[in-house]
This record gives sequence, C-alpha cells and structure tokens, in this order.
Amino acid sequence: AETVTKASMTFPELMPSTFVFLAPSKQLLSIRYLNTLVRPRRSTCRRPPYLLHSPVPTYVSPDRKKTPYTIIAPTTEPRALRVVVEKHFNCLDDYLNNKGVAAHTERAFSAADEFVANFYCDDNGGRRRGGVVLDSGCGTGRSTVLLGEKFPDVPVIGVDRSLVRLSRNVVFRRQGDEEATVVDDENGKHFISRVVPEVPNVLLLRAELSDFWRCCWKAGWNVERHYLLYPNPYPKKKSLKSRWYGHPSFPVLLHLGGDIIVRSNWEEYLMDFGAAVNIAEGNKFNVSGPNRLWKEDGLVTNFERKFRDNGEAVFELRLSEIR
Repeated sequence: AETVTKASMTFPELMPSTFVFLAPSKQLLSIRYLNTLVRPRRSTCRRPPYLLHSPVPTYVSPDRKKTPYTIIAPTTEPRALRVVVEKHFNCLDDYLNNKGVAAHTERAFSAADEFVANFYCDDNGGRRRGGVVLDSGCGTGRSTVLLGEKFPDVPVIGVDRSLVRLSRNVVFRRQGDEEATVVDDENGKHFISRVVPEVPNVLLLRAELSDFWRCCWKAGWNVERHYLLYPNPYPKKKSLKSRWYGHPSFPVLLHLGGDIIVRSNWEEYLMDFGAAVNIAEGNKFNVSGPNRLWKEDGLVTNFERKFRDNGEAVFELRLSEIR
C-alpha cells in the first residue's frame, strides 16, 4: 500500500483507474514500460485509409448447415469495392490496349463464330444473326449440355481454360475426334470442334475467358443469357482483384449484356457481385438475389451435385438486362 501511494504521487495520471505492478525485485517498473500500459501502440500499417477498418464479420445463419465446403468470410468493404470497380471502368481502354488476346483463344473464337453462323444458316444459304447462350467456366461441360437441352433453338457455347476438365465430357471428345481439325500450340492441344448430332446446338471450347469475352464483344455477339456457375471465389481478402467483379475484365463482362446468372455456395460473393454491378451499371441491370436454390430449382453442375449430397446451401444471383 505504501508503494502504491508513492506511485500515485510519482505517476498521478495512472491513478486510480490503472494498477501499478511490482517487478520481481519489489521495485516499480520502468517509466517506459508503464507508458506502454496506458498508451496504445501506434500502428505501422501502410494500407490505404479505406482498408484500415475491417467490415463487420459475416456468419453462417442458424438455419444453414455448416459443411466442409462452407465459406465463412465477410463481404468487401463498400468503399474498397467502389474504388476497384471504378478504376477498372475508367482504365478499360488501357487494359484492352496493353493486354493481347491469346492465340489459342482467337482460334477458339473463330470456331465458335463459324458455329453460330452455321447454326442460323437457312436452307437457301442465307444467314441471320441470332442470340447466343454462354456458359463461362463450364468445367467438364455438364452444365453446357443440360443448358443446350433447355434452349434447343439457341447455340450454347461452353468455355473453360482446362483441357483436362473438358476432356472428361464425351461431347467434347466427340467434337475433337479424328474428323475434326486438331491444332497444337505452346499452350497444349486445342480442338476446332464439329457438331455432335445428339446436341447440335452445343459447342465446348478451351479458351481464356477474359480474352474470349473481348472477342465476343468486338464481334457484336447478341448474348441472350450468360451463365457463371460457381466461379473460383478467392475468399481471401487480398484476392479481391482475382474475383470476376474485381477483375479488369469485369467491364467487358457487363458490356456483353444479356441476362447474367451467377451461382455460388458463398452468399457474400454474390452480394459483392450485385453491389459491383450497381456501382458500374446500375441503370442497365435489375439485380435480383442472391436467393437460395433448392433441389427442385434445377441443379446442373457437378459442384451442385457435390454440395447437395453434403447438405451445403447454394445461391443464385440474377442480373436482368433492362431493354
């Protein structure tokens, strides 16, 4: 008690709310250490001001079952998202001028453009320009085939960067058999595909998505529906610019137009996607969702089958183009 009284006389600002601790030698601790007890350490963080404050954490709602595939991560801080999206729209010309289109993607688009033109060719040899359904990041192509059956009067183009995944689909293998033209390049084997009679409106291609979208936009394709089913979510905060709504090609995706359907098991990803659309093209799309999907809603991908078997919830975001 006598020691504490002396401390109160020496350090009146510490008393009475702060306790003074005694060192093992029964003497008061140094003034330098005492200052650390009452003064917060100054942050040396060099991040931009809009990233200094983390958003409120998002938790899985009680009615959702947690599975090994559940992603628990917060939405992006609104100001940070706005800065990234507006930057990509303002710098779109620089992006298009400085980044070339991969050669194998140009060849893939040439095959797709010819496929669409032949699909709308009438018996007299005349051609009309019709709509197209895109299945971007189609994986094994299962969703593309099912979409082709759902929309038999429209060509459905499935695009994925992985030849390994596409090769698991019998349609892709038949499109690339001995009757097709095979081209070898530095990126691996690429097939100029032909029509499979069972699904004459379906075409599966290997290409880089961002480059393929540029080719579609430049050619003036009429994209009626655009599916992005379970894109890589990149849930880490530092990977924002790897997600489609934070990627430099996001303006091209929106300029293609059409109704955009995005599905994911990470609800916050879809919330950010919708917010990014409102920032960039709020007067061009009506944003609906994200809404939870159930078995009767028509699950079309291998991811959905895996999530359904494990009880994982899946969600859908719909962007309806205002025409």
